Amino acid sequence: MLTQQLRELEDDDIITRRIYEQVPPKVEYSLSPLGETLAPILNQLCEWGENNIDRRRRDCGETIHLLNRDDVPTLKAN
Repeated sequence: MLTQQLRELEDDDIITRRIYEQVPPKVEYSLSPLGETLAPILNQLCEWGENNIDRRRRDCGETIHLLNRDDVPTLKAN
């Protein structure tokens, strides 16, 4: 499932894939220049999630571990 989604994002030029010829195999994904144009939208989604996480925990009783925003690389808006 994840592989399929990554391939679709790659086909749509949203992400790029770099394959390292090593053992064990290593693949790195990053946003393409087109994908980086999504930064403002992705940042808004992140903000929305942060603002609504307490409601989700309360209403659904979910255990949600939120990464500190400082631990996540920031996407720069173009």
